[in-house]
Amino acid sequence: MENIIPIFFCVLLFVAAIRWMPLFKQSGLRFLEIVFFFGLKILFGFALLGVYTKFYPQRNLADVFKYFDDACILYNNAHVLGLSFLETFQALITHSNETLLIGTHHFDKRGSGFFEANHHLIIYIHFILRYFSFGNIYLHSLWFSFFSLVGAVGIYSSLKKHFAETTYWLKGIVFCIPSVLFWGSGMLKETLIVMGLGILAYAYTERTRMADWKSVSLLLLSLCLFLFIKPYVLLGVVLAAFVYWLFKQENAKQLSMAIAVIGAAILFFFGNHWANQLIHKRNEFITLSEHTQTQSLLHRAIIPENGITELLKITPGAVYAVLFEPSIVHLKTFKDLPFCIENIVILLGLIVLLLRYPTLQHNKLAISAALLSFVVSQFMIIGWTVPVSGAIVRYKVSALPFLVIGVLMHVNLNLFICDIKSHFFKKKEDLTSKN
Repeated sequence: MENIIPIFFCVLLFVAAIRWMPLFKQSGLRFLEIVFFFGLKILFGFALLGVYTKFYPQRNLADVFKYFDDACILYNNAHVLGLSFLETFQALITHSNETLLIGTHHFDKRGSGFFEANHHLIIYIHFILRYFSFGNIYLHSLWFSFFSLVGAVGIYSSLKKHFAETTYWLKGIVFCIPSVLFWGSGMLKETLIVMGLGILAYAYTERTRMADWKSVSLLLLSLCLFLFIKPYVLLGVVLAAFVYWLFKQENAKQLSMAIAVIGAAILFFFGNHWANQLIHKRNEFITLSEHTQTQSLLHRAIIPENGITELLKITPGAVYAVLFEPSIVHLKTFKDLPFCIENIVILLGLIVLLLRYPTLQHNKLAISAALLSFVVSQFMIIGWTVPVSGAIVRYKVSALPFLVIGVLMHVNLNLFICDIKSHFFKKKEDLTSKN
């Protein structure tokens, strides 16, 4: 009962925010719809805690627990040292008090550069929430579910005009893809990335309605989230914005040629360094996975850091892994089966719809190209650096909805629905006539 009461009041607080925040009021979604989607995210966030509790008994190895635990340790150390909230933050940022870090496992972990996720921001968020949660992990999960809702509503709001007559499709894609709900609604970095993408999309599409300082502040907030959590997401956002701008230019072909030459020059000078960072991250993943005896490890060979040449060798396998894993062929654990089924349904569904009901929408080319360029950038980096099928499913959830949306923009969904209805009614009439 002591845990349920604060959770109940926290949910009421978020429902009130849904009622009054401009993001939700201007989204085009009904209040009860948003509350329903929020409820789904809460359930999946709690389910994530349950799954990690069952399958990851070592809390310092479980992402959903380890950052929360580090934040609680920092909070307790600060309390013992008699440091205020601001004094603690100052000490953490300036690294001026090593005593604060005693007992933590991940706060001072060093990564491998631009393609490495950063743990500090998510630990800071848990640390701030710890002052209000009294250590109740379910309250932290509720906050992250709300962060996810903010991102999803922002994404929906920014793209709804491209699905004017079929918004229910967009609702299903943004709010109801199972893997996105599971991995993107709980206490993981993916939730913060979803929030950042939603804030970015909302700030851009609603910039004419908002004051300049509000839109700029939201844009900076979203970019900082990417920079301080997963910098390579920022790379994908910049690429998508550039592609969108390019498609809007009248002399796009000439610009594309000039950019291709510049891009080739950049790769010539910096390509080997970036390729080695990707390979190094992959090798780190393999070493850690073998140490923890990860069952879904796809490749065990450590790759030499020989630049772009070595990266090109693993590219076919990387593309296959990020598109088709977890596959029936490499299915090693039962808990990966739902994601395997989802992957098959999404890929086959997109292929069938695109082949059977294609409709090239020229007015949507720029936005769909931008979305798909973001997807390609994220999928390739994930494929190159992550040789574990279970982790691939999780890491690609921030890009997966944009793959589906980018393709469906050029599918005649109304014709597809008409065919389904006519087929259903025809079967019903046949059965009636037989009876």
